[in-house]
Amino acid sequence: MSLKKPISDEEMHDKIFVDSTSLKEILEKRFGPCSQSPRQIEAWVNKTNKWGQRKAVRHSGKMVEGRTLWVLKDKFLEVDAMNDLTKYHSYLRVHPMTTIGYARKSPGKESLETRCSLLQKMADRLKNRCLCTKIFVSPSSKADEPLMVRDSKKDCSKYLNVLIDCAGNMNDLCTILDRKFKPVRLVIIDYAGLSTEPNNVRDFFR
Repeated sequence: MSLKKPISDEEMHDKIFVDSTSLKEILEKRFGPCSQSPRQIEAWVNKTNKWGQRKAVRHSGKMVEGRTLWVLKDKFLEVDAMNDLTKYHSYLRVHPMTTIGYARKSPGKESLETRCSLLQKMADRLKNRCLCTKIFVSPSSKADEPLMVRDSKKDCSKYLNVLIDCAGNMNDLCTILDRKFKPVRLVIIDYAGLSTEPNNVRDFFR
């Protein structure tokens, strides 16, 4: 769900009015049964202020408080993925270590705003769903570009200065990994997000 209009996948979302009761129903579709009441959930949402303050409007013939949000359509819900995500979160609790996320965007003709928005979506997914504590991105690099030199000769500042909760690019990640002696967990959204060249991946992990 988002307060802002989706840029790249608007057709996958509905713009609907969400009150506390419908919010709980939406969350339960994604995460299963929820023991909290609609009022408790609303209090949590208000505290985060992620979707702004509620507004009173006439809805279905009566005055209710809520927000107008862009909500992912039910047919696009990844129910199996949610089950896997629950198992993943349980695994993290049993095997604690630093979890680092990495996202890559291939070169293209998008505007700076669009490219940053797409990168931010990936970064948010790594932080909120994969529970990464540090996130690094390659704003414009090919999937077969060697990892050890990726971003080393590029000025990524115009992207990194815009992105929220981004710790740097691949060059910064390599610098940290080179100095860090404790085990770390590296999370990517899909294999092409890291590299399509197996030898590059082997060299990187060595």
